[in-house]
Amino acid sequence: MSALNYHYKILIERFRAFADNHPQLRRFTHGEISDSDLAKEAEWAWMHVKPITVNYEKGQKVYKFAIFICDLPRVEEDKTGYEAEAINVCSLIMGDFLAVLQLGTLLPKEIELQTPVSAEIFMEEYKHTLTGITADINLAVDWDWNSCDVPVIPT
Repeated sequence: MSALNYHYKILIERFRAFADNHPQLRRFTHGEISDSDLAKEAEWAWMHVKPITVNYEKGQKVYKFAIFICDLPRVEEDKTGYEAEAINVCSLIMGDFLAVLQLGTLLPKEIELQTPVSAEIFMEEYKHTLTGITADINLAVDWDWNSCDVPVIPT
């Protein structure tokens, strides 16, 4: 499949394929993170993708996504120790994800991961402390300003 044919849905499918095949990830979601029910979810670590923007530029579309790799501390006696371990594991998984994007093994090499990528560690207080790492990524996809996907009748 040509990189010209990579659009939002296919990018999400490829991200899901990464999560499904990563031995440490147990589930994948996308959309608004607030739509996920943390109380009902029991499988961790978790990869979540939130779409942010699509910029149409000369010769390309640039998709911006927020990528979350998360875990929940399960040991109350050593909460900070478990948080440190969760942050460590989540940052390694994020590194795996960025590596397959940069090396062209998840998406065609014509799709450019714009660098540098800055990641942020987080510990969000809910019923439990959601812990992990998040990074905003920009993927530049070839685009030729083709309107054949939605035929337009000239007026």
